[in-house]
Amino acid sequence: MTSFRETRNSWLQTMDSLLTLEPVTHLKAIDLFCGAGGLSLGFRACGFDVSGVDWCADAVETYSSNVGNAECVDLFASPSLKTADLVIAGPPCQPWSRAGKRKGAQDERDGLSVILEAVRFIQPAAVVVENVPDLARKGHREYLDVFENQLTDLDYLVGEHILNAADFGVPQNRRRIFVTGVRGNKILKDPQAWSRPVPVRRAIPGTFWRQVREARPVSQRMSAYIERYERASGCRIPRDLHLDQPSRTLTVRNLSGATGDMVRLRLPDGTRRTLTIREAARLQSFPDWFQFKGSKRSQFEQVGNAVPPLLAMAVAETLREVMEHGSNSMRNQFENGYPIPSSAAISATMRANKRKDTSPERRLRSALHRQGRRFRVDMPLKLPGRRVRPDIVFPRRRVAVFVDGCFWHACPEHGQQPRSNVAYWAPKLQRNQARDKADDDALRHAGWIVVRVWEHDPVDRALTIVNAALERVGNE
Repeated sequence: MTSFRETRNSWLQTMDSLLTLEPVTHLKAIDLFCGAGGLSLGFRACGFDVSGVDWCADAVETYSSNVGNAECVDLFASPSLKTADLVIAGPPCQPWSRAGKRKGAQDERDGLSVILEAVRFIQPAAVVVENVPDLARKGHREYLDVFENQLTDLDYLVGEHILNAADFGVPQNRRRIFVTGVRGNKILKDPQAWSRPVPVRRAIPGTFWRQVREARPVSQRMSAYIERYERASGCRIPRDLHLDQPSRTLTVRNLSGATGDMVRLRLPDGTRRTLTIREAARLQSFPDWFQFKGSKRSQFEQVGNAVPPLLAMAVAETLREVMEHGSNSMRNQFENGYPIPSSAAISATMRANKRKDTSPERRLRSALHRQGRRFRVDMPLKLPGRRVRPDIVFPRRRVAVFVDGCFWHACPEHGQQPRSNVAYWAPKLQRNQARDKADDDALRHAGWIVVRVWEHDPVDRALTIVNAALERVGNE
């Protein structure tokens, strides 16, 4: 990637040169909740052939005019979707954001379930989901874990990446979480920061110091309200944009609303004004050739909802490197397509199989309880480069127990080889075995004892194996 340190041009010229529409490769991506196309533009600049889907007509028009094909579709109405090698999505953040009501999964705008259904239908080789970091915090963490577990069940290696757009050439402090899922045996690493902070004055050099026709002056009455608001909220430093620092996070609310928190510039004469559409777009790292459609309010909403294209490009570049230089299986999945189940009915039947809380697990847990053992159930363990969820965990003794199903984990005694649609089931079961080995290796490397019992093992035998591991820890 061309870095900001490798060019003598201005930041604006560098951004325009980076965010060009590169010739597309054979890698097709679909962007759900695409909005104006900030996420897609970053991937398109890395050569992905991207198309978008969104419910907002203005955003779809903006996308179509700048990035590529887009459809105006209500994603919550279970639309039919095109096949793709990659699913990317930036669903509405209001269900999780501290600026909203934080209803989470109960919010009608929750898009994670929509994304999951799309992934099940499309069967892409990789998934990228962007949202606010609050999604991973207490109160919503459990729901995110469920989403990630379901991706894991669909054979994706799942990773979480909390990134600040300011580390990737965006003149804005904007922290976001990217949840990624990649099929194969290589987890996606965090993109490496490749830019020093870009201050506001470099992004809007010709206008930051003066009044412009497209901006709205802040009245004296509103300025007085802003000062009262900041005193009441304990704000020690006025929240006007600081010209020698990156901007604070841009949102729909602080761009388009007349609120005490509005994003504004203080001019040399002491007056204030709001931002123009172009200034806000630059602070989101949209190049000047990118033109927004719709009313002024709609355009501000599109800018505030967008993923900064330069941040998206950093993620896209990292993902493309994995796809092009990863394992042969990863490349083959992109080049040859991922096999699909022989029928929707069979796929639904397989999805209905429980990942956790199966009858053998419950019997083993009951037996351990009767012995006075205390443990955690389905506890996520964060290991270097990997997240593992054993069925039963003894955290203090660092013993992880898995109760494996005979079919899914290829039991040598009772596991049955698939007889139909072998092209789908054989590699799927092989990936399950490879994931089991990778989980075991990661746990042992981190100092855990790993116990695996089969679902057909009598509970007494399974209990003996687990107790032997616990006693071994006690004797060390």
